[in-house]
Amino acid sequence: LGKQARPEVIRETIQANRELSDAFERCREYLRENEVDLDTTPAVLGPWVTFDPKRERFVNDIADQANALSQREYRQPFVVPKIA
Repeated sequence: LGKQARPEVIRETIQANRELSDAFERCREYLRENEVDLDTTPAVLGPWVTFDPKRERFVNDIADQANALSQREYRQPFVVPKIA
């Protein structure tokens, strides 16, 4: 769902969300400390998703794809029961 993007593009895209911007800068610092260069190993910027906490589902134009990625098939005996 996402595409590689330069750090400047990511920063510009998420700048309106302060928490997300702060988290991205902390992640960049962590990667820099571990010698990961985002210019040679680009980060991936995905589409914006909206989550409905009451329904526990994504609800925007890519909801079907996002919901499919949020679940998986578990093997016995580690099956997570579905509740309603």
